[in-house]
Amino acid sequence: MADGRLPADGQPLQRAMVIDRLPLVRLGVARIFESLGIAVTDGADDVREAIRSLVADPPDYVVLGLPAEQRVLPSARDIRLRHPNVKVIVLLDGILSAELPQLLEIGVAGVALRSTTGRELADVVRSLRRGDRYVAGASTVAALGALKAGNHDTRPGPGQHRRTQLQHRRTQLEVQSEGESIIELTRKERAVLVALAEGRTKRQIADHLYVTPETVKTHVAHLYAKLGVHSRHDAIKRALALGMLT
Repeated sequence: MADGRLPADGQPLQRAMVIDRLPLVRLGVARIFESLGIAVTDGADDVREAIRSLVADPPDYVVLGLPAEQRVLPSARDIRLRHPNVKVIVLLDGILSAELPQLLEIGVAGVALRSTTGRELADVVRSLRRGDRYVAGASTVAALGALKAGNHDTRPGPGQHRRTQLQHRRTQLEVQSEGESIIELTRKERAVLVALAEGRTKRQIADHLYVTPETVKTHVAHLYAKLGVHSRHDAIKRALALGMLT
């Protein structure tokens, strides 16, 4: 690194770049890195522009959100090929993303949801500092399951219709976890759970299911109560641990 400044702990100052089409996302992520003593260079909304700026002095981390007019997977692959020593952290809309296994295959260092909290993203960075790979929260189960299955085909096929199959499998889902009581979800609650995992907002879920936002809020409240959680992230994590989204 060209910047030889040292923070209070005497370690070389690390740097990060944030690539996302939304300035507020770039600002929020930058603040999290800065709270960890990591300097943030000027962000960008375009991957090509960012890669050109990386040539002279690449940072330690690149956070790749939703780049303008480009897909995340080829963008991440391009950065990894050109700058293999840069740790790439990808922010995904939903843990059911078909690109997740491929992102891990090309060597992405960290994966988090765009809806992740500042604390969770800070955990990602701390793990990377220790030399670990981090796939935030519930994403781990989905990623490992897809990798074990060896299914990396992104062409239209059965894998891309998982959501529909899950919604219509049966009206009620029974899951028995060792030492725990059976959890039953109605068809609507199941559909809401899958939609939450896909990163949809409550308004988007309402439009998708042809119900009102108030009805979605009711389904979400019932879903959280049955899973014993209080947030989307914890609901997805719990559901994956119980096999509801595999």
